Amino acid sequence: MVKVIDVNNMCLALHSVKDKNILKGKLSTIFDEEGIPIFTKQLIAITQRQNHITGDSQVRLLDNEHRHIHFRWSVVPEYEGTLERVLVSTEDITERKNSEEVILKSQQKIESLINTIDGIVWEGDPNTYDFTFISRKVEDILGYTPEEWLDSPSFWINHVHPDDREWVIEYFSRYTYEKRQHDSEYRMIRKDGEIVWLRDIVSVVVENDIAVNLRGIMIDITKAKMAELELKKTLDIVSEQNSRLLNFAHIVSHNLRSHAGNFTMLLDLVDDIQDSGEREETLQHLRTISNDLTQTIEHLNELVNIHTEIKIARENLNLHEFFQRTLNVLSEKINKHDVKIISLIPDDVQINYNPAYLESILLNFTTNAIKYSHPDRRLEITYQLTYEKGKKVLTISDNGLGIDLEKYKDSLFGMYKTFHQHPDSRGIGLFITKNQVEAMGGKIEVKSKVGEGTAFKIYFNEKV
Repeated sequence: MVKVIDVNNMCLALHSVKDKNILKGKLSTIFDEEGIPIFTKQLIAITQRQNHITGDSQVRLLDNEHRHIHFRWSVVPEYEGTLERVLVSTEDITERKNSEEVILKSQQKIESLINTIDGIVWEGDPNTYDFTFISRKVEDILGYTPEEWLDSPSFWINHVHPDDREWVIEYFSRYTYEKRQHDSEYRMIRKDGEIVWLRDIVSVVVENDIAVNLRGIMIDITKAKMAELELKKTLDIVSEQNSRLLNFAHIVSHNLRSHAGNFTMLLDLVDDIQDSGEREETLQHLRTISNDLTQTIEHLNELVNIHTEIKIARENLNLHEFFQRTLNVLSEKINKHDVKIISLIPDDVQINYNPAYLESILLNFTTNAIKYSHPDRRLEITYQLTYEKGKKVLTISDNGLGIDLEKYKDSLFGMYKTFHQHPDSRGIGLFITKNQVEAMGGKIEVKSKVGEGTAFKIYFNEKV
Protein backbone atom coordinates (compact mmCIF):
# COMPACT_ATOMS: atom_id res chain seq x y z
CA MET A 1 0.00 0.00 0.00
CA VAL A 2 3.02 2.33 0.40
CA LYS A 3 4.10 3.85 -2.91
CA VAL A 4 6.51 6.48 -4.14
CA ILE A 5 4.38 9.29 -5.62
CA ASP A 6 7.04 11.73 -6.75
CA VAL A 7 10.78 12.51 -6.56
CA ASN A 8 12.79 15.65 -7.26
CA ASN A 9 15.81 16.05 -9.57
CA MET A 10 18.35 15.56 -6.75
CA CYS A 11 16.76 12.20 -6.04
CA LEU A 12 17.16 11.31 -9.72
CA ALA A 13 20.80 12.31 -9.48
CA LEU A 14 21.29 10.20 -6.36
CA HIS A 15 19.93 7.12 -8.14
CA SER A 16 21.61 8.00 -11.46
CA VAL A 17 18.33 7.90 -13.43
CA LYS A 18 16.66 10.48 -15.71
CA ASP A 19 13.02 9.35 -15.61
CA LYS A 20 10.94 9.76 -12.43
CA ASN A 21 8.71 6.90 -13.48
CA ILE A 22 11.57 4.49 -12.88
CA LEU A 23 11.51 5.34 -9.15
CA LYS A 24 7.76 5.72 -8.73
CA GLY A 25 5.63 2.89 -7.46
CA LYS A 26 7.24 -0.12 -5.81
CA LEU A 27 9.56 0.43 -2.86
CA SER A 28 11.68 -2.55 -3.89
CA THR A 29 13.33 -0.26 -6.41
CA ILE A 30 14.83 1.76 -3.56
CA PHE A 31 14.99 -0.64 -0.58
CA ASP A 32 16.47 -4.12 -0.60
CA GLU A 33 15.88 -6.77 2.07
CA GLU A 34 18.41 -5.16 4.46
CA GLY A 35 16.67 -1.78 4.23
CA ILE A 36 13.13 -3.02 4.81
CA PRO A 37 13.47 -3.43 8.64
CA ILE A 38 14.69 0.17 8.98
CA PHE A 39 11.86 1.41 6.76
CA THR A 40 9.35 -0.62 8.81
CA LYS A 41 10.50 1.04 12.06
CA GLN A 42 10.01 4.43 10.42
CA LEU A 43 6.46 3.55 9.40
CA ILE A 44 5.64 2.34 12.90
CA ALA A 45 7.03 5.58 14.33
CA ILE A 46 4.74 7.62 12.03
CA THR A 47 1.70 5.62 13.10
CA GLN A 48 2.65 6.46 16.70
CA ARG A 49 2.18 10.13 15.79
CA GLN A 50 5.86 10.98 15.48
CA ASN A 51 5.30 13.41 12.63
CA HIS A 52 9.00 14.31 12.22
CA ILE A 53 11.70 11.64 12.09
CA THR A 54 15.43 11.83 11.31
CA GLY A 55 18.11 9.18 11.10
CA ASP A 56 20.71 7.41 9.00
CA SER A 57 20.02 4.55 6.62
CA GLN A 58 21.05 3.30 3.23
CA VAL A 59 19.37 2.95 -0.20
CA ARG A 60 20.06 0.67 -3.14
CA LEU A 61 20.69 2.17 -6.57
CA LEU A 62 19.58 0.51 -9.80
CA ASP A 63 23.04 -0.85 -10.38
CA ASN A 64 22.79 -2.51 -6.93
CA GLU A 65 25.29 -0.06 -5.42
CA HIS A 66 24.40 1.03 -1.89
CA ARG A 67 24.61 4.63 -0.67
CA HIS A 68 24.47 5.90 2.92
CA ILE A 69 21.88 8.60 3.49
CA HIS A 70 20.68 10.88 6.25
CA PHE A 71 16.88 11.10 6.06
CA ARG A 72 14.14 13.34 7.38
CA TRP A 73 10.51 12.20 7.37
CA SER A 74 7.69 14.73 7.80
CA VAL A 75 3.96 14.16 7.51
CA VAL A 76 2.53 16.70 5.09
CA PRO A 77 0.23 19.16 6.88
CA GLU A 78 -3.49 18.29 6.77
CA TYR A 79 -2.64 14.61 6.25
CA GLU A 80 -1.84 13.92 9.91
CA GLY A 81 -5.03 11.95 10.32
CA THR A 82 -4.76 9.71 7.28
CA LEU A 83 -0.97 9.67 6.80
CA GLU A 84 -1.63 9.64 3.04
CA ARG A 85 1.22 12.01 2.27
CA VAL A 86 4.71 11.87 3.80
CA LEU A 87 7.61 13.99 2.59
CA VAL A 88 10.99 12.25 2.73
CA SER A 89 14.22 14.19 2.13
CA THR A 90 17.56 12.41 1.85
CA GLU A 91 21.16 13.57 1.97
CA ASP A 92 23.94 11.43 0.52
CA ILE A 93 26.46 10.93 3.35
CA THR A 94 28.36 8.03 1.78
CA GLU A 95 31.65 9.93 1.62
CA ARG A 96 31.32 10.98 5.24
CA LYS A 97 30.49 7.42 6.32
CA ASN A 98 33.44 6.05 4.37
CA SER A 99 35.73 8.64 5.99
CA GLU A 100 34.37 7.76 9.43
CA GLU A 101 34.97 4.09 8.75
CA VAL A 102 38.54 4.82 7.67
CA ILE A 103 39.08 6.89 10.82
CA LEU A 104 37.47 4.19 12.98
CA LYS A 105 39.65 1.48 11.46
CA SER A 106 42.68 3.72 11.96
CA GLN A 107 41.73 4.32 15.59
CA GLN A 108 41.20 0.61 16.12
CA LYS A 109 44.57 -0.11 14.57
CA ILE A 110 46.26 2.51 16.73
CA GLU A 111 44.51 1.20 19.83
CA SER A 112 45.52 -2.33 18.91
CA LEU A 113 49.13 -1.19 18.55
CA ILE A 114 48.91 0.73 21.84
CA ASN A 115 47.62 -2.37 23.63
CA THR A 116 50.63 -4.37 22.42
CA ILE A 117 53.04 -1.89 24.06
CA ASP A 118 54.55 -3.30 27.24
CA GLY A 119 53.33 -0.42 29.35
CA ILE A 120 50.16 1.46 30.32
CA VAL A 121 49.54 4.20 27.76
CA TRP A 122 47.35 6.97 29.16
CA GLU A 123 45.92 10.42 28.62
CA GLY A 124 44.60 12.79 31.25
CA ASP A 125 43.52 16.25 32.35
CA PRO A 126 46.48 18.43 33.49
CA ASN A 127 44.35 20.27 36.04
CA THR A 128 42.43 17.47 37.74
CA TYR A 129 44.49 14.38 36.82
CA ASP A 130 41.27 12.71 35.66
CA PHE A 131 42.20 10.11 33.04
CA THR A 132 40.46 10.24 29.66
CA PHE A 133 42.15 7.16 28.19
CA ILE A 134 43.93 4.11 29.60
CA SER A 135 45.23 1.18 27.57
CA ARG A 136 44.29 -2.47 28.13
CA LYS A 137 47.77 -3.22 29.49
CA VAL A 138 46.52 -1.89 32.83
CA GLU A 139 44.78 -5.26 33.36
CA ASP A 140 48.10 -7.15 33.16
CA ILE A 141 50.08 -4.71 35.31
CA LEU A 142 47.59 -3.52 37.93
CA GLY A 143 44.69 -5.99 37.60
CA TYR A 144 42.06 -3.31 36.87
CA THR A 145 40.13 -2.92 33.62
CA PRO A 146 40.27 0.41 31.76
CA GLU A 147 36.56 0.81 32.53
CA GLU A 148 37.17 0.46 36.28
CA TRP A 149 39.93 3.07 36.06
CA LEU A 150 37.95 5.59 33.95
CA ASP A 151 34.76 5.23 36.00
CA SER A 152 36.47 6.86 39.00
CA PRO A 153 37.82 10.40 38.42
CA SER A 154 40.32 10.11 41.31
CA PHE A 155 41.34 6.51 40.59
CA TRP A 156 45.02 7.24 39.93
CA ILE A 157 45.54 9.42 42.99
CA ASN A 158 43.69 6.94 45.22
CA HIS A 159 45.84 4.01 44.06
CA VAL A 160 49.27 5.64 44.30
CA HIS A 161 51.07 4.19 47.33
CA PRO A 162 50.26 6.34 50.43
CA ASP A 163 53.98 6.87 51.13
CA ASP A 164 54.50 8.25 47.59
CA ARG A 165 51.23 10.12 47.04
CA GLU A 166 52.17 13.53 48.43
CA TRP A 167 55.48 13.95 46.62
CA VAL A 168 54.15 12.46 43.35
CA ILE A 169 51.28 14.96 43.19
CA GLU A 170 53.64 17.83 44.03
CA TYR A 171 56.14 16.63 41.41
CA PHE A 172 53.50 16.27 38.65
CA SER A 173 51.96 19.65 39.51
CA ARG A 174 55.27 21.47 39.37
CA TYR A 175 56.38 20.03 36.03
CA THR A 176 52.91 20.46 34.50
CA TYR A 177 52.87 24.09 35.62
CA GLU A 178 56.29 24.55 34.04
CA LYS A 179 55.01 22.73 30.90
CA ARG A 180 57.98 20.36 30.95
CA GLN A 181 58.18 16.68 30.10
CA HIS A 182 59.07 14.55 33.10
CA ASP A 183 59.38 11.01 34.37
CA SER A 184 59.36 9.55 37.84
CA GLU A 185 59.37 6.26 39.70
CA TYR A 186 56.69 5.54 42.26
CA ARG A 187 54.56 2.72 43.65
CA MET A 188 50.93 1.83 43.00
CA ILE A 189 48.68 -0.73 44.68
CA ARG A 190 47.45 -3.61 42.51
CA LYS A 191 43.90 -4.90 42.73
CA ASP A 192 45.19 -7.90 44.73
CA GLY A 193 46.97 -5.59 47.18
CA GLU A 194 50.50 -6.18 45.85
CA ILE A 195 52.85 -3.22 45.37
CA VAL A 196 53.95 -2.40 41.80
CA TRP A 197 56.82 -0.06 40.95
CA LEU A 198 56.13 2.09 37.87
CA ARG A 199 58.23 4.43 35.80
CA ASP A 200 55.85 7.10 34.47
CA ILE A 201 57.12 9.03 31.42
CA VAL A 202 54.89 12.07 30.80
CA SER A 203 54.52 14.56 27.94
CA VAL A 204 52.72 17.87 28.49
CA VAL A 205 50.62 18.94 25.48
CA VAL A 206 50.69 22.74 25.22
CA GLU A 207 48.43 25.01 23.14
CA ASN A 208 48.71 28.81 23.22
CA ASP A 209 51.17 28.47 26.09
CA ILE A 210 48.60 26.54 28.17
CA ALA A 211 48.89 22.89 29.24
CA VAL A 212 45.80 21.27 27.75
CA ASN A 213 46.59 17.57 28.03
CA LEU A 214 48.90 15.02 29.59
CA ARG A 215 50.04 11.89 27.80
CA GLY A 216 52.24 9.22 29.22
CA ILE A 217 53.28 5.62 29.54
CA MET A 218 53.65 3.69 32.80
CA ILE A 219 56.29 0.94 32.62
CA ASP A 220 56.36 -1.87 35.17
CA ILE A 221 59.85 -1.76 36.76
CA THR A 222 59.03 -3.87 39.81
CA LYS A 223 61.60 -6.59 39.09
CA ALA A 224 64.32 -4.09 38.27
CA LYS A 225 63.48 -2.03 41.36
CA MET A 226 63.53 -5.07 43.61
CA ALA A 227 66.92 -6.03 42.17
CA GLU A 228 68.14 -2.46 42.70
CA LEU A 229 66.92 -2.38 46.30
CA GLU A 230 68.44 -5.81 46.93
CA LEU A 231 71.75 -4.61 45.45
CA LYS A 232 71.65 -1.50 47.64
CA LYS A 233 70.89 -3.66 50.65
CA THR A 234 73.84 -5.90 49.75
CA LEU A 235 76.12 -2.89 49.30
CA ASP A 236 74.99 -1.52 52.66
CA ILE A 237 75.76 -4.88 54.26
CA VAL A 238 79.17 -5.00 52.58
CA SER A 239 79.88 -1.44 53.69
CA GLU A 240 78.80 -2.25 57.23
CA GLN A 241 80.86 -5.44 57.22
CA ASN A 242 83.90 -3.51 55.99
CA SER A 243 83.40 -1.00 58.76
CA ARG A 244 83.12 -3.81 61.31
CA LEU A 245 86.18 -5.48 59.85
CA LEU A 246 88.22 -2.29 60.22
CA ASN A 247 86.91 -1.89 63.76
CA PHE A 248 87.71 -5.53 64.51
CA ALA A 249 91.22 -5.16 63.07
CA HIS A 250 91.75 -2.09 65.24
CA ILE A 251 90.56 -3.98 68.33
CA VAL A 252 92.79 -6.95 67.56
CA SER A 253 95.79 -4.72 66.88
CA HIS A 254 95.28 -2.58 69.96
CA ASN A 255 94.49 -5.29 72.49
CA LEU A 256 96.91 -7.96 71.36
CA ARG A 257 99.70 -5.40 71.06
CA SER A 258 99.04 -4.32 74.66
CA HIS A 259 99.21 -7.92 75.90
CA ALA A 260 102.32 -8.63 73.81
CA GLY A 261 104.02 -5.48 75.17
CA ASN A 262 103.29 -6.51 78.74
CA PHE A 263 104.64 -10.00 78.07
CA THR A 264 107.88 -8.63 76.62
CA MET A 265 108.39 -6.17 79.47
CA LEU A 266 107.84 -8.76 82.20
CA LEU A 267 109.97 -11.40 80.47
CA ASP A 268 112.83 -8.90 80.28
CA LEU A 269 112.41 -8.27 84.01
CA VAL A 270 112.42 -12.00 84.82
CA ASP A 271 115.88 -12.37 83.30
CA ASP A 272 117.28 -9.65 85.62
CA ILE A 273 115.51 -10.63 88.85
CA GLN A 274 117.62 -12.57 91.34
CA ASP A 275 115.28 -12.60 94.33
CA SER A 276 112.99 -15.64 94.23
CA GLY A 277 110.10 -13.73 95.83
CA GLU A 278 110.22 -11.00 93.20
CA ARG A 279 110.55 -13.60 90.46
CA GLU A 280 107.44 -15.42 91.73
CA GLU A 281 105.52 -12.14 91.88
CA THR A 282 106.55 -11.35 88.30
CA LEU A 283 105.54 -14.82 87.14
CA GLN A 284 102.16 -14.27 88.79
CA HIS A 285 101.79 -11.08 86.75
CA LEU A 286 102.65 -13.12 83.66
CA ARG A 287 99.91 -15.64 84.51
CA THR A 288 97.40 -12.78 84.94
CA ILE A 289 98.37 -11.31 81.57
CA SER A 290 98.15 -14.77 80.02
CA ASN A 291 94.64 -15.24 81.43
CA ASP A 292 93.62 -11.79 80.17
CA LEU A 293 95.02 -12.62 76.74
CA THR A 294 93.09 -15.90 76.67
CA GLN A 295 89.87 -14.10 77.60
CA THR A 296 90.51 -11.41 74.99
CA ILE A 297 90.98 -14.07 72.31
CA GLU A 298 87.74 -15.76 73.45
CA HIS A 299 85.88 -12.46 73.14
CA LEU A 300 87.33 -11.82 69.69
CA ASN A 301 86.49 -15.37 68.64
CA GLU A 302 82.88 -14.90 69.79
CA LEU A 303 82.71 -11.71 67.75
CA VAL A 304 84.10 -13.49 64.69
CA ASN A 305 81.45 -16.20 65.04
CA ILE A 306 78.69 -13.59 65.05
CA HIS A 307 79.99 -11.83 61.94
CA THR A 308 80.90 -14.88 59.89
CA GLU A 309 77.77 -16.98 60.40
CA ILE A 310 76.13 -16.67 56.98
CA LYS A 311 72.62 -17.72 57.97
CA ILE A 312 71.87 -17.54 61.66
CA ALA A 313 69.41 -20.21 62.78
CA ARG A 314 65.98 -18.92 63.83
CA GLU A 315 63.15 -20.50 65.77
CA ASN A 316 59.71 -19.41 66.93
CA LEU A 317 60.35 -18.64 70.59
CA ASN A 318 58.06 -17.67 73.44
CA LEU A 319 59.52 -14.38 74.66
CA HIS A 320 57.92 -14.65 78.09
CA GLU A 321 59.42 -18.12 78.65
CA PHE A 322 62.91 -16.84 77.78
CA PHE A 323 62.39 -13.90 80.13
CA GLN A 324 61.47 -16.32 82.95
CA ARG A 325 64.53 -18.42 82.14
CA THR A 326 66.71 -15.32 82.55
CA LEU A 327 65.19 -14.65 85.96
CA ASN A 328 65.86 -18.25 86.99
CA VAL A 329 69.52 -18.06 85.91
CA LEU A 330 70.00 -14.79 87.78
CA SER A 331 67.76 -15.64 90.74
CA GLU A 332 70.65 -15.60 93.22
CA LYS A 333 71.74 -12.09 92.21
CA ILE A 334 68.13 -10.87 92.04
CA ASN A 335 67.45 -12.11 95.57
CA LYS A 336 70.77 -10.87 96.91
CA HIS A 337 70.17 -7.32 95.66
CA ASP A 338 66.40 -7.39 96.40
CA VAL A 339 65.56 -6.49 92.80
CA LYS A 340 61.94 -5.71 91.93
CA ILE A 341 61.04 -7.21 88.55
CA ILE A 342 58.13 -5.75 86.57
CA SER A 343 57.06 -7.72 83.52
CA LEU A 344 54.77 -6.28 80.83
CA ILE A 345 55.46 -9.09 78.37
CA PRO A 346 52.33 -11.02 77.33
CA ASP A 347 52.48 -14.76 77.96
CA ASP A 348 51.75 -15.76 74.35
CA VAL A 349 54.10 -13.50 72.38
CA GLN A 350 56.15 -15.43 69.83
CA ILE A 351 59.36 -14.11 68.29
CA ASN A 352 61.28 -15.60 65.37
CA TYR A 353 64.85 -15.38 66.66
CA ASN A 354 68.04 -17.19 67.45
CA PRO A 355 67.63 -18.76 70.93
CA ALA A 356 71.29 -18.32 71.98
CA TYR A 357 71.24 -14.64 70.98
CA LEU A 358 67.92 -13.97 72.72
CA GLU A 359 69.19 -15.58 75.92
CA SER A 360 72.45 -13.61 75.73
CA ILE A 361 70.61 -10.30 75.13
CA LEU A 362 68.28 -10.75 78.12
CA LEU A 363 71.11 -11.90 80.39
CA ASN A 364 73.45 -9.03 79.46
CA PHE A 365 70.91 -6.24 79.93
CA THR A 366 69.57 -7.72 83.19
CA THR A 367 73.07 -8.31 84.59
CA ASN A 368 74.13 -4.76 83.71
CA ALA A 369 71.02 -3.33 85.40
CA ILE A 370 71.86 -5.22 88.60
CA LYS A 371 75.55 -4.37 88.36
CA TYR A 372 74.91 -0.62 88.05
CA SER A 373 72.03 -0.26 90.52
CA HIS A 374 71.75 2.92 92.57
CA PRO A 375 73.02 2.48 96.15
CA ASP A 376 70.32 4.72 97.65
CA ARG A 377 67.19 2.96 96.39
CA ARG A 378 65.77 -0.43 95.64
CA LEU A 379 66.45 -1.50 92.06
CA GLU A 380 63.46 -1.87 89.74
CA ILE A 381 63.80 -3.45 86.29
CA THR A 382 60.87 -3.22 83.89
CA TYR A 383 60.45 -5.35 80.78
CA GLN A 384 57.83 -4.10 78.32
CA LEU A 385 56.89 -5.33 74.84
CA THR A 386 55.41 -2.82 72.39
CA TYR A 387 54.96 -2.51 68.63
CA GLU A 388 56.35 0.17 66.34
CA LYS A 389 55.49 0.10 62.64
CA GLY A 390 54.54 -3.54 62.92
CA LYS A 391 57.81 -4.57 64.60
CA LYS A 392 58.16 -5.94 68.13
CA VAL A 393 60.17 -3.73 70.49
CA LEU A 394 61.41 -4.86 73.90
CA THR A 395 62.22 -2.07 76.36
CA ILE A 396 64.34 -2.95 79.41
CA SER A 397 64.44 -0.01 81.82
CA ASP A 398 65.86 0.46 85.30
CA ASN A 399 66.19 3.13 88.00
CA GLY A 400 69.92 2.64 88.43
CA LEU A 401 72.96 4.91 88.16
CA GLY A 402 72.27 5.98 84.57
CA ILE A 403 74.84 6.87 81.91
CA ASP A 404 76.11 10.27 80.78
CA LEU A 405 75.09 9.97 77.12
CA GLU A 406 76.47 13.39 76.18
CA LYS A 407 79.88 12.18 77.28
CA TYR A 408 79.74 8.50 76.27
CA LYS A 409 77.19 8.36 73.42
CA ASP A 410 79.74 7.55 70.70
CA SER A 411 81.56 4.91 72.74
CA LEU A 412 78.59 3.37 74.57
CA PHE A 413 78.69 0.09 72.64
CA GLY A 414 82.46 0.01 72.12
CA MET A 415 84.54 -2.99 73.09
CA TYR A 416 86.11 -2.71 76.56
CA LYS A 417 84.35 0.62 77.19
CA THR A 418 83.23 1.12 80.80
CA PHE A 419 81.34 4.05 82.33
CA HIS A 420 81.30 3.31 86.05
CA GLN A 421 83.91 2.34 88.62
CA HIS A 422 82.79 -1.21 89.24
CA PRO A 423 85.19 -4.11 89.91
CA ASP A 424 83.33 -6.43 87.50
CA SER A 425 83.12 -3.93 84.62
CA ARG A 426 84.70 -5.51 81.55
CA GLY A 427 83.16 -3.44 78.72
CA ILE A 428 82.30 -6.49 76.60
CA GLY A 429 78.58 -7.17 77.32
CA LEU A 430 77.00 -4.24 75.47
CA PHE A 431 79.46 -4.65 72.61
CA ILE A 432 78.57 -8.32 72.07
CA THR A 433 74.84 -7.69 72.57
CA LYS A 434 74.75 -4.89 70.00
CA ASN A 435 76.52 -7.10 67.46
CA GLN A 436 74.06 -9.93 68.10
CA VAL A 437 71.02 -7.69 67.63
CA GLU A 438 72.43 -6.15 64.45
CA ALA A 439 73.42 -9.56 63.09
CA MET A 440 69.71 -10.46 63.35
CA GLY A 441 68.77 -7.31 61.40
CA GLY A 442 67.59 -5.28 64.41
CA LYS A 443 68.87 -2.27 66.30
CA ILE A 444 69.28 -0.91 69.83
CA GLU A 445 68.35 2.55 71.12
CA VAL A 446 69.15 3.92 74.56
CA LYS A 447 67.82 6.68 76.78
CA SER A 448 69.52 7.45 80.05
CA LYS A 449 69.95 10.15 82.67
CA VAL A 450 72.65 10.17 85.29
CA GLY A 451 71.24 9.35 88.71
CA GLU A 452 67.79 8.36 87.36
CA GLY A 453 68.26 5.22 85.28
CA THR A 454 68.56 3.76 81.79
CA ALA A 455 66.17 2.33 79.17
CA PHE A 456 67.35 0.12 76.31
CA LYS A 457 64.99 -0.51 73.37
CA ILE A 458 65.68 -3.65 71.32
CA TYR A 459 64.03 -3.62 67.89
CA PHE A 460 63.52 -7.19 66.66
CA ASN A 461 63.68 -7.99 62.96
CA GLU A 462 61.88 -11.29 62.47
CA LYS A 463 62.20 -11.53 58.67
CA VAL A 464 64.15 -14.61 57.64
